[in-house]
Amino acid sequence: MLTAPITMSAFFSIRRLAVYESDLEMAPFLWVKDLTMPDPTYGLPLICAGMFLVNFELNQQMQRGGRSSSGIYIRWAVRAASLVGVYMFASQPSAMFAYWIGLSTAGLLQPLLLRWQPFREFFQFPDPPQAAKSQIIAEVKGLSMVERLFLSKEEKLRREKDRQALWEERSKKKFERVEDYDDVVFDVEEDLSKSRRKH
Repeated sequence: MLTAPITMSAFFSIRRLAVYESDLEMAPFLWVKDLTMPDPTYGLPLICAGMFLVNFELNQQMQRGGRSSSGIYIRWAVRAASLVGVYMFASQPSAMFAYWIGLSTAGLLQPLLLRWQPFREFFQFPDPPQAAKSQIIAEVKGLSMVERLFLSKEEKLRREKDRQALWEERSKKKFERVEDYDDVVFDVEEDLSKSRRKH
């Protein structure tokens, strides 16, 4: 939503250029020879729609999005809207699609580069969260009610030591690859203390 004013400004600016800038008539782009005219082959609108979908699907995958029921509906709505957009925007000047293709290419490269470890190391990007909240809490949770009732005192102490050792190992785990971790931001100490109070 924050980028909507910029997108709309670019849209109207390029349309205005296509109307008043005569130099665009002699500026080719791919197979199109006149950027002030629509693409008669529908190739540029289809390329734009395809790149938009690839960007959307890639970002959904990286953000672990679209798993809820509402997220699935949103994904299908975006897919349908991209197909409708091919028909709606096919009459726009080819200069519009030249701009969108360049913008979509940059948007496609951004998440790929952010997941590429040499790129992150070169620019010294900070590490992502070390582990997902649910994974840590599940692996360091306390004894269940049945275990507290039937286990011996020695066994309870042994399991508590194992749990504490596992927590220390998890909390000290170093960043290796972006793919190793979920993109969940959380306060591990706070959640662990809540888990301890429950048990």
